[in-house]
Amino acid sequence: MKELMKISEIAEFFGVSPKAMRLYEQKGIIKPCKVDAVNGYRYYSPDQVKQLNALVELQDLGFSLNDIKKIMDGGIKSEKFKDFLFKKKVEWEQHLADVQRKIEAIENIENRIARKQGKEITEMTEDERAQFIFEVVSVEELKASRVLSEAIWL
Repeated sequence: MKELMKISEIAEFFGVSPKAMRLYEQKGIIKPCKVDAVNGYRYYSPDQVKQLNALVELQDLGFSLNDIKKIMDGGIKSEKFKDFLFKKKVEWEQHLADVQRKIEAIENIENRIARKQGKEITEMTEDERAQFIFEVVSVEELKASRVLSEAIWL
């Protein structure tokens, strides 16, 4: 008989909690191959280690447990799986673009601070500090003005 792993062992190996393992069981994604009737310990086979590896990888890619269950149960055709992957790729590409915009905004703020001369931030009055922060952080002054204008007219 193949060697079985306890829930704590398999959970530690994959960096998930035993609680997560019980959730996977509850959702019907990965059920232990054996549950000790006396102490309730859950045991997993080497084949289930492969399943858990796939589950963790899919989760890391951003798939929901419901989607993972469909994929692992064979409840979707290859084309649908490819559609899932494509949609997830598009989501990650959008996230990457959002992150790139934030990095560029931070670089712009750094450049504005470098160009500003005057008092040290710690030496400014509260009003001066508020104005300084507004001037260096506001990437789009027009956008801020528009939002303020809309708020006034509401």
